[in-house]
Amino acid sequence: MNIPWTSSNPAITCDEESISFGNLHEALTSGRKGFALAGIQPGAPFPMQVGNAVGDVILFLSVLARGAVAAPLNTRWPFEQVSRVSKQLVPPEPPLIRGAGQAPALEDDWRLIVHTSGSGGDAKAAVLSSANCSASARTAIERLGLGAGDRWLLSLPLYHVGGIGIVMRCLSAGATIVALEAEESLEEALARYELTHVSLVATQLYRLLQDDKAAEALAAMKAVLLGGGPAPEGLVREAVERGIPIYASYGMTETASMIACTMPGDLIERLLSSGRPLVEGTVSVSGEGEILVRGETLFQGYLRPDGTLDRPLTADGWFATGDLGFFDDEGYLHVTGRRDNMFVSGGENIQPEEIERRLCALEGVEEAMVVAVDDEEWGQRPVAYVRMASGALPEAGRLAEELRDVLPGYMIPRAVLPWPEGIVTGGIKASRAELTRRARDA
Repeated sequence: MNIPWTSSNPAITCDEESISFGNLHEALTSGRKGFALAGIQPGAPFPMQVGNAVGDVILFLSVLARGAVAAPLNTRWPFEQVSRVSKQLVPPEPPLIRGAGQAPALEDDWRLIVHTSGSGGDAKAAVLSSANCSASARTAIERLGLGAGDRWLLSLPLYHVGGIGIVMRCLSAGATIVALEAEESLEEALARYELTHVSLVATQLYRLLQDDKAAEALAAMKAVLLGGGPAPEGLVREAVERGIPIYASYGMTETASMIACTMPGDLIERLLSSGRPLVEGTVSVSGEGEILVRGETLFQGYLRPDGTLDRPLTADGWFATGDLGFFDDEGYLHVTGRRDNMFVSGGENIQPEEIERRLCALEGVEEAMVVAVDDEEWGQRPVAYVRMASGALPEAGRLAEELRDVLPGYMIPRAVLPWPEGIVTGGIKASRAELTRRARDA
């Protein structure tokens, strides 16, 4: 990455302070020396819980500047999980992910460990390199038009690859990272700062559209990047009707953030897809319908306990994502679900994401997740967790009846349950494994 360290433009800003690129470079140089004095070795994993505040950004970048392997951990994880993962990353004699030696400059060779969301099970420790992140930033900048003077809200935490992507894009483009204050809501941030870019998941966009001032702020931006999974059609249509510059995307931890995105000026039919590959030849679909990826952004591998890397690729160099999808006639990718989420009910294959899409299209439904529970007669049956926009309990009878108009009987949920409070989350998505456990207990 070519970072403009001599620039006096703000690199990071929030309501209380603004740090120029030059001052940020001085802070990272000081942080690198401090880590060296503390005995932190280049190449050694450094676990840390970081969110999206100014101090979190500086800590994260200082670890990279030292050459230690930054390992940001989910701030929502319970203490037991944080302790267990930290011990796995830093045993009594921690392995070096790369050879120890001179600490690199920030834009040179470094590594970081980012845990996958774990929405379908246990999180995996994926290792990304500076080259992976640099390539991801470069292609995103080209697609979204990010440059000096632009301001991107750090709406996603640094333990998520989406938050890391925002930081790397802004540093590379000379744009400003707008950090959130403690307890500051998205609505407050949109009203306070003159933003040009923001990254959202569908649930965040839905809530912001309920606030007219927030919706007006979104419409004034250059790009609203939508990720974290396919968004409900009705939500995308409403956003477009209100003049919001939506960019739909597809990516994952293993590709250092997004690898496909819609194009500037795309009409609604294209925005309902996950876009076109940022680089031609980096995304394909197997004969079985599984999405495969490769290219400069593809991760170094999953970290094993002994410090070595497992890079599970096909014989011809593709990484099988576990996602299912297809390309339309114009080369746009459509994601239909996860291969490992499919289950069989009465001899019929059920893809829960299809039921979720249908539920989210119904009036009043804000969010839905469908899981499988064991059933003596059918083998397994779908159960739906639903969050209503009004905060009220879901009208199970009405929702099931309306689903019968668009789905076959075997796909109608056996039960419709209210969205539980305080569920364990992996990143920015709810944990399907946790909701499955709760459904089975119920």
